Amino acid sequence: MKQRIQPYCWLIIGAGLFFAAGVLLFGFRLISLNQTSGAPVEPLVDSGESGLLGSWFAGADFIDLSADQNLTGILISAGNNKVSLLDQEKRLRWEKSFPTEPLQAKLSPCGNYLAVGTSCGQLFFMSTDQNLWWEVDTDTQINHLAISENGLWVVISRGDPEQEEHHLELYNQEGKLQWSIVTAPVTKLFLNGEHLEQGKIFYSQLYDGTETTAAITMEGVPVWEHEGETLLTISGSGNRLAATRGDRLFIYDYLGRLLWERLLFPIESAIFNPQNHSLLLYGKRNGGEPNLFYLNSNGEMLWQQSVAESSLFAFTADGRYLVTSSWRHYKDDYSQMILIDEGGGEVQRWDVAMGVEY
Repeated sequence: MKQRIQPYCWLIIGAGLFFAAGVLLFGFRLISLNQTSGAPVEPLVDSGESGLLGSWFAGADFIDLSADQNLTGILISAGNNKVSLLDQEKRLRWEKSFPTEPLQAKLSPCGNYLAVGTSCGQLFFMSTDQNLWWEVDTDTQINHLAISENGLWVVISRGDPEQEEHHLELYNQEGKLQWSIVTAPVTKLFLNGEHLEQGKIFYSQLYDGTETTAAITMEGVPVWEHEGETLLTISGSGNRLAATRGDRLFIYDYLGRLLWERLLFPIESAIFNPQNHSLLLYGKRNGGEPNLFYLNSNGEMLWQQSVAESSLFAFTADGRYLVTSSWRHYKDDYSQMILIDEGGGEVQRWDVAMGVEY
């Protein structure tokens, strides 16, 4: 079973989520196969012609994306076994082919390193100047991957999607395996910290139909565990986590201590503002009811509104604006993008000739 990143607005933890905004704004789904550098990637618009660009994208769905904290690099993996790196002007810096599907492709926030995990269990670590540092062959498919701020550490979750026993593993920048622990299938994975003694790994795992959220040190030692809760996201600093159980939202500090909770509605995704601990929440509700909520760091409601179902969301790097996208109501793969300020007011609305989907 092939894993896909479903539409949801988690992308990325804190800063990782606003990365998606840059990708959406720059039209990441518009890369030409025979570009190697220089010219910007132009939007793909149906002209009735079947050129190289159209044939390349047929069956080449995007699987994963990430960007560095300043949006100077945008990394995309696709179902045609290719990983591409774009600059902030949406110019293709380089493109590489892999033996099997690159299910996970992550840029370090500093923008200098990247890690790629494939469906056949290969883990690649590279610098963004295309220098391959190391490659490791694991036994099973790599389903989740996270890379630390400066690329010093890479944590992966691997395992056969049809099996209950998976492995969580930490590698250093030289490709040396630090430890491997057995887990149930992991559904979310985050890494925070550069120092082995201080950093932490946060993840959710699904066992016998029950999801559990847990934190361990970067030495593999358990710190805390909350049974029956689903991890939504963590803040960019790693100091706060958002989790849910049914209709209830829980906000914890990094030690797993409850800061506050609220009874809301089933939440599908959440994003912390990268500049503070304000929290954006999205969930499906009955038609016409508000489904997008913005709460301050104490859980007080700042504003709420209705947006299109299955929209994607991401903050800009300065935390002042929110980018939303919705393509389900549009034909011919046109997406509607809306720019919202932190007060909930609409700033701009425009259409993009692409289907935003990852």
